[in-house]
Formats: sequence, C-alpha cells, structure tokens
Amino acid sequence: MREYTLKPLTKAERLYAYKQSQQLAGQTGFYGYYHGDFGKHGDDYNAVWFNNNAHDMTDAFRSDLAEIMEALGEEGHPFYNRSTMEEFCRTNPDAHFKGAFGYEYGFRLKTKHYSYVVRMEPFHLGEYDFYVFAYETRWLENHMKKASKGINFISSSYKPLFNLEDGDSIII
Repeated sequence: MREYTLKPLTKAERLYAYKQSQQLAGQTGFYGYYHGDFGKHGDDYNAVWFNNNAHDMTDAFRSDLAEIMEALGEEGHPFYNRSTMEEFCRTNPDAHFKGAFGYEYGFRLKTKHYSYVVRMEPFHLGEYDFYVFAYETRWLENHMKKASKGINFISSSYKPLFNLEDGDSIII
C-alpha cells in the first residue's frame, strides 16, 4: 500500500470541499463524493458514495479511490474512528477554517491522476464526520487557475467596474 500525505487546503482549494453544481462538476473533473460518520459512539464506519454523472468513472479511478479510502481507514489514520480523526485534526491546526457549516478541517491528497479534497468535522456530533470529494487533478488545477483571476464586472460600455475574487460574495 502506498503512503499518502494529507496537506492542509489552501483558501482557493476550500471551495472544492463541498458538492459542486453540474456546471462546475463538468469543468473540474468531479467524480463524486463520499460522506461518512463513525456512529453514535465513534467506532463505527459508515460511508456512502454519491456518483456524479458529469464525469465517467474509469476502472483506474475506482481502484485509486478504493486504495485511498482503505488507507485512510487503517489504524492510526484519520478515518479509523472519531477519536483518531479528532487527534489528527488537533495536530493539524493549519487545516482549520471557517466553512459553510462552522469550523471544519480541510486537506488535499493527490495521487498520480486524481485529487481528493477531504473535509473533516469530527467535533460536530450528530452530523457527518467526513467528506471526500474526488476530482481529476488536471481538470481541477486548470479550473482553479482560471478561477484565480476572479470575476470582472464591467459597465454596459465594457468599462471595468470592479473585480471579485472567486468564492467572495456581494450584496445587491
């Protein structure tokens, strides 16, 4: 079994730690995602895969995903149980961020062709403990590069008005 490194998400990568629209799913090579929990007492392992129809799953991807999920679930790794995940999160404070559902921890794991954006919520009892969003690395990185330029707002005469960073919001 290969060794994997979970690296804290950058601010830009955090945007991909949630379910995507069909348009973004197609542009990022989004395969789908797992969500899982450790049950009431923290020692069960329940994970469900949600396939995204915008990107075909190949045998190579299925094999890669299965290996990743198996490795993350081994003893001493974050998906072994809730207390192991809590300890992993505590020892990675750089991964802590204010997300859509409160304070969360985010990581990215890359293999040769695929990227897994992992969001952990071990301190939100009664909710899912983790999410794993799977992407084609080449497509995801290309999309993030384009998104880093932001969104330009222009007047009806095409005069630049202002720029909005990807992931920011405005109130109209």
